[in-house]
Amino acid sequence: MSVASQNILDRALNLSDADKAFIIDQLRASLDQRYEAIDAQWGREAEQRVEDYKAGRLSSVSMEQLLAKYD
Repeated sequence: MSVASQNILDRALNLSDADKAFIIDQLRASLDQRYEAIDAQWGREAEQRVEDYKAGRLSSVSMEQLLAKYD
């Protein structure tokens, strides 16, 4: 942890429970925004893969074949 992060943590630990909860909610929301962008990218990737599969540009293997690869 950086010195700046440690200083922020030290100060946050001295806050009231209500202020701590508010900060936690704000930090969590900021993380969720990044995940939303990643989720959107994966969604587009999944749609492209389905399209490629239906168009014959992507092949598949059975679950048994996949699992056998890792036995």
